Amino acid sequence: MDNKSAKFDNVFFLSVIALVAFGFVMDFSSSFIISGQTYGDSFYMIKKHFVFMIMGFVVMMLLSRYEYKKLQKYVLIGFLITLVLLVLTLVPGIGIEVNHARRWIGYKSLRFQTSEFAKYILILFLANYYQKRNDISSSLMNTIIIPLAFLLPMFILIFLQPNKSTAVLLLAVVVAIMFVSGVKIWYLVLTGLCGVPLVIYKLVSDAYSLSRIQTFFDPWKDVSGKGYQVVQSFMAFYSGGFWGVGLGHSKVKLFIPEAHNDFIFAIIGEELGFIGVILVLTAFFILIYRGTRIALRTKDLFGRLLVFGIIMMITMQVIFNLGVVTGLLPATGLALPFVSYGGTALISFMAFMGIVLNVSRSVSNK
Repeated sequence: MDNKSAKFDNVFFLSVIALVAFGFVMDFSSSFIISGQTYGDSFYMIKKHFVFMIMGFVVMMLLSRYEYKKLQKYVLIGFLITLVLLVLTLVPGIGIEVNHARRWIGYKSLRFQTSEFAKYILILFLANYYQKRNDISSSLMNTIIIPLAFLLPMFILIFLQPNKSTAVLLLAVVVAIMFVSGVKIWYLVLTGLCGVPLVIYKLVSDAYSLSRIQTFFDPWKDVSGKGYQVVQSFMAFYSGGFWGVGLGHSKVKLFIPEAHNDFIFAIIGEELGFIGVILVLTAFFILIYRGTRIALRTKDLFGRLLVFGIIMMITMQVIFNLGVVTGLLPATGLALPFVSYGGTALISFMAFMGIVLNVSRSVSNK
């Protein structure tokens, strides 16, 4: 059967649409006041988000019909373009600097985050690499050293932006894909142990990273400073209780920075309460479960690794975001997929979902 004419996983598709639609509502609720204050138009930010949402939907549907195996042809060129974009991001006058971080390329409000493109290429690269080397020696050189040698420049460039949270996220995805690809566990453990001294050195030498760790253990120590967002998040959840204070009635969004972005989950907890939190978590659970199911049922190794890598990336970013908002993890700056306000990230995530939907056409959805 032609892959284009086969049906994709409807449950997975509906879970994506539900999260994006819910995110649209919550983004408007959390941004209309700051949008009015900043731009003189309460609908300014949500109108931009709507455009990105439509663009993301179009890209998702196009990729859901584009034969995913053909993506292997573009791995090398995509990898090289990604490195060029990451280098340009660090160049003054080209890369856009916000809050002492240079992570965007563009002009004024028209910009995109290059690390989002890097996520896509990294997963595509690893899926292609291990699929092509499935029948060769499983030595340390072939399974660990060679792929890491290719990916190291990408990690360094993302780290220099600095965008440490994305670098850590991508590293977790790399380890997960390697594990599923059959890389020997002791290879992964050995590689991880080699990286421990570097992590410790970075934490000790970087005052900003160290302060984040200290704030994580005691956010109340600096309530008006580094612990401010987390403490406000706690107050939002406490205020929301079981039923919430009502859609649009959050008070914390008036004070907490990035209420419509990194801390959107706190606003959900305040306005919609425990019920709203459970609904969001349920939608993510369905998406992750169905995505994992698609990966397990895919006979093609490239497709299986591609879907698994995408679902693992979504899962890890959800865990990181919720962990920060609930005080269980140090601040990372990672948005909540599909729900947080954003342009590049939303289009990127929906593009990923299009690939998963395309792979799902080749498996039984019963």
